[in-house]
Amino acid sequence: MFGQITSTVILAVSSIFLARFLGADQYGVYTIVLIPVAIMFLIQDLGTSPAFIRFCAMYRHEERPGDLREVIKTGLIFVSLTSMALSVALYLSSGIIASAFLRRPELEYLVKTSSFAVFGSGLYGAIQSIFVGNERMGLRSIIDVFWALSKSVIMVSLVLIGLGAGGAVLSNVIGYLMTGLLGIILIIIYIRPRRDSQSQSGSHTLGLMLAYGLPAYAGSLLSGGLTQWYNSLMTLNVSTTLIGNYSAASNFGVLVGFIIMPIGTTLFPLFSRLRRDDPQLALIFRKAVKYTTLVTIPVMTLLILVSGPLTRIIYGGNYTYVAFYLSLYLLGYSFEGLGGTSLTNFIMGMGESKVIFLMNAATLLLGVPLALILIPRFQIIGLIATSLIAPRIGWLIGYAWVRKKFGITVGWLSSARIYLCSAVSFVVGYLALNLLHVTGWVALVAGSAIFFTFYLMALPLSRTLSRKDLDDLRVIAKTTGPLDPVIGVILSLLERFTRV
Repeated sequence: MFGQITSTVILAVSSIFLARFLGADQYGVYTIVLIPVAIMFLIQDLGTSPAFIRFCAMYRHEERPGDLREVIKTGLIFVSLTSMALSVALYLSSGIIASAFLRRPELEYLVKTSSFAVFGSGLYGAIQSIFVGNERMGLRSIIDVFWALSKSVIMVSLVLIGLGAGGAVLSNVIGYLMTGLLGIILIIIYIRPRRDSQSQSGSHTLGLMLAYGLPAYAGSLLSGGLTQWYNSLMTLNVSTTLIGNYSAASNFGVLVGFIIMPIGTTLFPLFSRLRRDDPQLALIFRKAVKYTTLVTIPVMTLLILVSGPLTRIIYGGNYTYVAFYLSLYLLGYSFEGLGGTSLTNFIMGMGESKVIFLMNAATLLLGVPLALILIPRFQIIGLIATSLIAPRIGWLIGYAWVRKKFGITVGWLSSARIYLCSAVSFVVGYLALNLLHVTGWVALVAGSAIFFTFYLMALPLSRTLSRKDLDDLRVIAKTTGPLDPVIGVILSLLERFTRV
């Protein structure tokens, strides 16, 4: 988790620097150029990422080193070939894409430059999944931090010498390729399962991986394809400046993802190891939802509270709409208390990728017409509204399936209490800031202090946390590396409040 935390912070800082330095219009150009690349990222996976995690974890647990070796070797060759083919395709079609798809023919050279990132990204994603499946999170941390550092250092250097959005695009390409090469070296050195004459053939292994991964891929293709449908409508109907404002606002989503991503990375292998009849299954699921909600919801609420002073400090006056867009964008994280990340990881961990496909298919069926209605009419507000509404139908399908199949439900009372604690803290903080009439750093610090003081007091008062929860959180905190001391202080305060 240390690596993900560190890399997330580095990427967040570099993204904020880039947005501030380029300005809203050029930052919008950078965002638009990466849309075709994101589409290729989506296509190239073919379900190999979840397949790497599942089969590496399973074969390692079952002590089948030959099969583990075959999964890694065959999967990497397959990913490399498909990613390279898509990079070449994007390069050769860059002129048509810039003119017909982006409606900005002057960006052809940037689309060509960005095409090489597809190969590096495919390799990087596969290596991440291999490390997660083998539970080598230290190696995952190394490549995550290296990716963030290399991309950020190169980006800052190229932008400062005057390359602008082109320098930012080139930094993505170089960062991915360097990290992919490092990942291959680490696999050769540290993950070397021995040969076994009983192992499956490469073709059989690839067939197993695709049989498992393709339904999940089809689901992610629907989900990711829907996102690109949103982006396409945004490109056609929204000015570059407003796109820059929206992209600058979405950078702060990294702060919430900073919490969700490490939890999700931990949950998928955990659920993959559990049997369907495990008596602890329901308890672990409810705890996963509760602890994710416990941190995600207050961070989201606090960012909405201080969105005004925070964005003015970070971006100055270059981004007129960023605070408003940020407040709306963050509402997408408000559904963690209903299952959110934990629900998806649970279903995938049980090997039910077809359910994920159904969830994403339903979201697509609602999202496509909704976006077509809302985005041209309401632009960025319509985009955010669509992304909030459409996924709820998928959640309903997933939650209904989990409840019917396993008899498992979310801890509704715990989630309701966390929402209530966050809402009360928000109201108190909002009233205090309006009464104090403070701005800038004073508003940011005062708002944060008031919010968290009331939130930490409200948790034990509402009986949201038990002594057992605090013990569990102390164990989890030990995996957060440098954040452990900070979390330890917070948990000590909560323990005192709980005693009172």
